[in-house]
Amino acid sequence: MLQKTLLAPIAIVLLSLLSTSVHAGNIVTWTGGSDFDTDSIAFAGFTADSLVNITGPAIYHEHTFSNSDTASLAIRLDGVWTTIYSDTITNTTVNLSDIPTPISFTQGFVTGLRLSGSPGSNQTFHGLSSLTTFEFDSLSVASVPEPSSLAILAIGGVVVAGRRSSRRR
Repeated sequence: MLQKTLLAPIAIVLLSLLSTSVHAGNIVTWTGGSDFDTDSIAFAGFTADSLVNITGPAIYHEHTFSNSDTASLAIRLDGVWTTIYSDTITNTTVNLSDIPTPISFTQGFVTGLRLSGSPGSNQTFHGLSSLTTFEFDSLSVASVPEPSSLAILAIGGVVVAGRRSSRRR
């Protein structure tokens, strides 16, 4: 009797799991320079809708300390460079890992990453290496159960519910 009373709730849980979207992370390791004003990397690509984490030993700062510089992070999204973060630097050093994440953007196919400082700021970015990673969140297509699977789950729930009600009479 215990097995039959658990079938309907199990069927409901399975159905909800089957129709839930699944998120999968893509980690991009920096393969470009370590000290630069502007550098970019390219990679095979993936579909993503946010940058969720930056890790590793990397900083950006202003060398001249005479003017405010701007540091920015852009992605090549569906073939177009799109700035997803920029920051004004005034006599400070900022760890890349301190950039507030997640950074959401329009879902698309990401194939590149570019870090840029103000022109002539003389090596705004320092210390990037293979330990510097950028983790993107990819929203995979929702897993939609086949109609036959839905029918089987629904029939199972109806049968169990019917058996319950006939025993109570």
